[in-house]
Amino acid sequence: MNKITFPLKRQMQGPKVADLQDALKLLLDRGLILGQDEGVRRNLLAALQPERDKPRSPRRLWATQ
Repeated sequence: MNKITFPLKRQMQGPKVADLQDALKLLLDRGLILGQDEGVRRNLLAALQPERDKPRSPRRLWATQ
């Protein structure tokens, strides 16, 4: 998992937003947030899925020495 970049702003797109969505999905999947409210948790996961299905721009990897 990648580090979450701050601040993110409304209408932002790209890898930084995808990283935040990945973290949110992980927390929801594990029930670490909204663990007591299964219905709301499932609704949020369902709402998040179309966002996650959008094509991502490829990440650039930098060589290190």
